[in-house]
Amino acid sequence: MSSMKSFFIAISLVICLHIISSLASTISHPIPYPWILTKIAGKRFKPGQKVTLKIRSPSKTTVGIDIQQGLDISSQVLVKNVKLKAGDNEVKVKLPSSGNFAKPSPEYYFVITKNRLRDRVSVSATFEIGNPGYGVTIFNPVAGNVLKAGDKVKLRWKGRFDPPGAAPSKLHSCAFGNSNMGGIYFTRNRNNFNLTIGSIYYRIPLNTIPDLYQFWCIVDTDYSHIKMYLYNSGTFQVIPKH
Repeated sequence: MSSMKSFFIAISLVICLHIISSLASTISHPIPYPWILTKIAGKRFKPGQKVTLKIRSPSKTTVGIDIQQGLDISSQVLVKNVKLKAGDNEVKVKLPSSGNFAKPSPEYYFVITKNRLRDRVSVSATFEIGNPGYGVTIFNPVAGNVLKAGDKVKLRWKGRFDPPGAAPSKLHSCAFGNSNMGGIYFTRNRNNFNLTIGSIYYRIPLNTIPDLYQFWCIVDTDYSHIKMYLYNSGTFQVIPKH
Protein backbone atom coordinates (compact mmCIF):
# COMPACT_ATOMS: atom_id res chain seq x y z
CA MET A 1 0.00 0.00 0.00
CA SER A 2 2.87 2.31 0.92
CA SER A 3 4.59 1.64 -2.42
CA MET A 4 1.40 2.48 -4.35
CA LYS A 5 1.05 5.72 -2.42
CA SER A 6 4.66 6.62 -3.20
CA PHE A 7 4.04 5.83 -6.87
CA PHE A 8 1.05 8.18 -7.09
CA ILE A 9 2.97 10.92 -5.25
CA ALA A 10 5.81 10.56 -7.75
CA ILE A 11 3.40 10.76 -10.70
CA SER A 12 1.75 13.86 -9.18
CA LEU A 13 5.14 15.53 -8.79
CA VAL A 14 6.01 14.84 -12.43
CA ILE A 15 2.70 16.36 -13.57
CA CYS A 16 3.20 19.42 -11.36
CA LEU A 17 6.73 19.94 -12.66
CA HIS A 18 5.45 19.69 -16.24
CA ILE A 19 2.76 22.31 -15.56
CA ILE A 20 5.26 24.61 -13.84
CA SER A 21 7.67 24.21 -16.75
CA SER A 22 4.93 25.06 -19.27
CA LEU A 23 3.90 28.13 -17.30
CA ALA A 24 7.50 29.27 -16.97
CA SER A 25 7.95 28.96 -20.73
CA THR A 26 4.81 31.02 -21.35
CA ILE A 27 5.86 33.69 -18.86
CA SER A 28 9.42 33.93 -20.21
CA HIS A 29 8.15 34.51 -23.75
CA PRO A 30 5.05 36.69 -23.41
CA ILE A 31 2.95 37.60 -26.42
CA PRO A 32 2.78 41.28 -27.40
CA TYR A 33 -0.95 41.48 -28.19
CA PRO A 34 -4.07 39.27 -28.56
CA TRP A 35 -3.47 36.11 -30.61
CA ILE A 36 -6.09 34.16 -32.61
CA LEU A 37 -5.49 30.48 -31.80
CA THR A 38 -8.45 29.02 -33.70
CA LYS A 39 -7.32 26.52 -36.35
CA ILE A 40 -9.46 27.90 -39.12
CA ALA A 41 -7.25 27.60 -42.23
CA GLY A 42 -9.28 26.54 -45.27
CA LYS A 43 -12.49 25.85 -43.34
CA ARG A 44 -15.77 26.51 -45.13
CA PHE A 45 -18.58 28.55 -43.59
CA LYS A 46 -21.99 29.76 -44.70
CA PRO A 47 -23.07 33.42 -44.82
CA GLY A 48 -24.52 34.39 -41.45
CA GLN A 49 -22.93 31.44 -39.64
CA LYS A 50 -21.72 31.90 -36.05
CA VAL A 51 -18.05 31.18 -35.37
CA THR A 52 -16.32 30.81 -32.00
CA LEU A 53 -12.80 32.23 -31.88
CA LYS A 54 -10.22 31.29 -29.26
CA ILE A 55 -8.12 34.34 -28.47
CA ARG A 56 -5.16 34.49 -26.10
CA SER A 57 -4.48 37.90 -24.61
CA PRO A 58 -1.39 39.05 -22.67
CA SER A 59 -3.50 41.33 -20.48
CA LYS A 60 -6.97 42.65 -19.80
CA THR A 61 -7.94 44.71 -22.83
CA THR A 62 -10.75 45.74 -25.17
CA VAL A 63 -10.65 44.96 -28.89
CA GLY A 64 -12.80 44.74 -31.99
CA ILE A 65 -13.02 41.96 -34.56
CA ASP A 66 -13.40 42.63 -38.29
CA ILE A 67 -13.60 40.44 -41.37
CA GLN A 68 -11.40 41.22 -44.36
CA GLN A 69 -10.88 39.67 -47.79
CA GLY A 70 -7.57 39.17 -49.57
CA LEU A 71 -5.58 42.29 -50.39
CA ASP A 72 -8.65 44.54 -50.22
CA ILE A 73 -7.98 47.26 -47.63
CA SER A 74 -11.68 47.55 -46.73
CA SER A 75 -13.17 45.48 -43.93
CA GLN A 76 -16.44 44.99 -42.07
CA VAL A 77 -16.83 45.23 -38.30
CA LEU A 78 -18.27 42.06 -36.75
CA VAL A 79 -18.10 43.00 -33.06
CA LYS A 80 -16.94 46.06 -31.11
CA ASN A 81 -15.70 46.54 -27.57
CA VAL A 82 -14.90 42.90 -26.85
CA LYS A 83 -13.48 42.67 -23.33
CA LEU A 84 -10.67 40.13 -23.07
CA LYS A 85 -9.16 38.84 -19.86
CA ALA A 86 -5.50 37.90 -19.55
CA GLY A 87 -5.16 34.33 -20.85
CA ASP A 88 -7.49 32.39 -23.14
CA ASN A 89 -10.87 33.76 -24.20
CA GLU A 90 -13.74 32.53 -26.37
CA VAL A 91 -15.42 35.14 -28.55
CA LYS A 92 -18.46 34.44 -30.72
CA VAL A 93 -18.86 36.33 -33.99
CA LYS A 94 -21.49 36.15 -36.72
CA LEU A 95 -20.39 36.21 -40.35
CA PRO A 96 -22.15 38.69 -42.66
CA SER A 97 -25.32 37.25 -44.16
CA SER A 98 -25.32 39.58 -47.18
CA GLY A 99 -23.17 42.14 -48.95
CA ASN A 100 -19.58 42.04 -50.20
CA PHE A 101 -18.32 40.01 -47.27
CA ALA A 102 -20.84 37.22 -47.80
CA LYS A 103 -19.93 36.46 -51.42
CA PRO A 104 -18.21 33.12 -52.15
CA SER A 105 -14.44 33.51 -51.66
CA PRO A 106 -11.52 31.55 -50.14
CA GLU A 107 -9.67 34.71 -49.03
CA TYR A 108 -11.55 35.77 -45.89
CA TYR A 109 -9.81 36.22 -42.56
CA PHE A 110 -10.54 37.70 -39.13
CA VAL A 111 -8.71 40.79 -37.89
CA ILE A 112 -8.32 41.87 -34.26
CA THR A 113 -8.33 45.67 -34.02
CA LYS A 114 -7.67 48.15 -31.23
CA ASN A 115 -8.48 51.79 -30.42
CA ARG A 116 -10.71 54.16 -32.36
CA LEU A 117 -8.52 53.94 -35.45
CA ARG A 118 -9.09 50.17 -35.52
CA ASP A 119 -5.38 49.42 -35.96
CA ARG A 120 -4.69 45.79 -36.89
CA VAL A 121 -2.90 43.79 -34.20
CA SER A 122 -3.46 40.17 -35.25
CA VAL A 123 -5.12 38.22 -38.06
CA SER A 124 -6.33 34.65 -38.58
CA ALA A 125 -5.64 32.16 -41.32
CA THR A 126 -7.77 32.50 -44.45
CA PHE A 127 -11.05 30.58 -44.70
CA GLU A 128 -13.93 30.17 -47.17
CA ILE A 129 -17.43 31.52 -47.24
CA GLY A 130 -19.73 29.70 -49.62
CA ASN A 131 -18.28 27.37 -52.22
CA PRO A 132 -15.92 29.39 -54.44
CA GLY A 133 -14.48 26.32 -56.20
CA TYR A 134 -10.86 27.36 -55.72
CA GLY A 135 -8.45 28.51 -53.01
CA VAL A 136 -5.26 27.61 -51.15
CA THR A 137 -5.07 26.26 -47.60
CA ILE A 138 -1.76 26.69 -45.75
CA PHE A 139 -1.96 23.84 -43.24
CA ASN A 140 1.53 24.01 -41.76
CA PRO A 141 2.45 25.80 -39.58
CA VAL A 142 -0.82 26.14 -37.67
CA ALA A 143 -2.23 28.77 -35.34
CA GLY A 144 -0.76 28.44 -31.87
CA ASN A 145 2.62 27.01 -32.89
CA VAL A 146 5.66 28.30 -30.99
CA LEU A 147 8.80 28.35 -33.16
CA LYS A 148 12.34 29.56 -32.54
CA ALA A 149 14.49 31.96 -34.50
CA GLY A 150 16.73 29.80 -36.69
CA ASP A 151 14.18 26.98 -36.98
CA LYS A 152 13.78 25.36 -40.39
CA VAL A 153 10.04 25.30 -41.09
CA LYS A 154 8.24 23.28 -43.74
CA LEU A 155 5.54 25.50 -45.18
CA ARG A 156 2.82 23.22 -46.63
CA TRP A 157 -0.33 24.00 -48.59
CA LYS A 158 -2.94 22.46 -50.85
CA GLY A 159 -5.78 23.59 -53.08
CA ARG A 160 -6.85 24.84 -56.46
CA PHE A 161 -4.89 27.94 -57.39
CA ASP A 162 -7.03 29.47 -60.14
CA PRO A 163 -10.77 30.21 -60.29
CA PRO A 164 -12.84 27.90 -62.53
CA GLY A 165 -12.47 28.91 -66.18
CA ALA A 166 -9.59 31.32 -65.50
CA ALA A 167 -6.31 31.21 -67.38
CA PRO A 168 -3.40 29.74 -65.42
CA SER A 169 -1.89 32.29 -63.03
CA LYS A 170 1.48 33.77 -63.99
CA LEU A 171 3.22 34.42 -60.68
CA HIS A 172 3.20 32.70 -57.28
CA SER A 173 5.11 33.96 -54.22
CA CYS A 174 5.31 33.36 -50.46
CA ALA A 175 6.32 35.64 -47.60
CA PHE A 176 7.13 35.52 -43.88
CA GLY A 177 6.14 38.43 -41.67
CA ASN A 178 3.31 40.12 -39.80
CA SER A 179 0.96 43.06 -40.04
CA ASN A 180 3.23 45.28 -37.92
CA MET A 181 6.55 44.77 -39.71
CA GLY A 182 5.63 43.75 -43.25
CA GLY A 183 7.03 40.64 -44.91
CA ILE A 184 10.07 38.99 -46.47
CA TYR A 185 9.23 37.52 -49.89
CA PHE A 186 11.53 34.51 -49.88
CA THR A 187 10.37 32.98 -53.19
CA ARG A 188 10.19 36.08 -55.38
CA ASN A 189 13.61 35.61 -57.00
CA ARG A 190 13.26 31.87 -57.55
CA ASN A 191 12.79 30.99 -61.18
CA ASN A 192 9.56 29.17 -61.96
CA PHE A 193 8.44 28.91 -58.32
CA ASN A 194 4.94 27.46 -58.38
CA LEU A 195 2.52 26.54 -55.61
CA THR A 196 1.82 23.21 -57.30
CA ILE A 197 4.93 21.82 -55.55
CA GLY A 198 2.89 21.73 -52.32
CA SER A 199 5.62 22.73 -49.85
CA ILE A 200 8.83 24.64 -49.34
CA TYR A 201 11.34 24.95 -46.50
CA TYR A 202 12.10 28.29 -44.89
CA ARG A 203 14.62 29.03 -42.14
CA ILE A 204 13.43 31.73 -39.77
CA PRO A 205 16.19 34.37 -39.58
CA LEU A 206 18.25 34.26 -36.37
CA ASN A 207 17.75 38.00 -35.89
CA THR A 208 13.94 37.73 -35.99
CA ILE A 209 12.38 39.95 -33.34
CA PRO A 210 10.20 37.91 -30.91
CA ASP A 211 6.62 38.50 -32.02
CA LEU A 212 3.60 36.84 -33.64
CA TYR A 213 4.11 35.92 -37.31
CA GLN A 214 2.45 34.31 -40.32
CA PHE A 215 3.29 32.98 -43.72
CA TRP A 216 1.23 34.16 -46.64
CA CYS A 217 1.15 33.15 -50.28
CA ILE A 218 0.03 35.26 -53.22
CA VAL A 219 -1.30 34.05 -56.56
CA ASP A 220 -1.04 36.70 -59.30
CA THR A 221 -3.19 36.15 -62.39
CA ASP A 222 -0.73 38.13 -64.52
CA TYR A 223 2.24 40.42 -64.10
CA SER A 224 0.09 43.55 -64.03
CA HIS A 225 -0.96 42.82 -60.40
CA ILE A 226 -4.54 43.75 -61.31
CA LYS A 227 -5.95 40.66 -59.62
CA MET A 228 -4.05 38.87 -56.91
CA TYR A 229 -5.25 36.30 -54.38
CA LEU A 230 -3.92 36.25 -50.80
CA TYR A 231 -3.83 33.25 -48.46
CA ASN A 232 -2.65 33.36 -44.82
CA SER A 233 -1.35 30.65 -42.54
CA GLY A 234 -2.41 30.58 -38.91
CA THR A 235 -0.50 32.96 -36.65
CA PHE A 236 2.43 31.47 -34.69
CA GLN A 237 4.89 32.83 -32.15
CA VAL A 238 8.62 33.17 -32.77
CA ILE A 239 10.84 33.20 -29.67
CA PRO A 240 14.63 33.57 -29.33
CA LYS A 241 16.76 30.54 -30.15
CA HIS A 242 18.29 30.46 -26.64
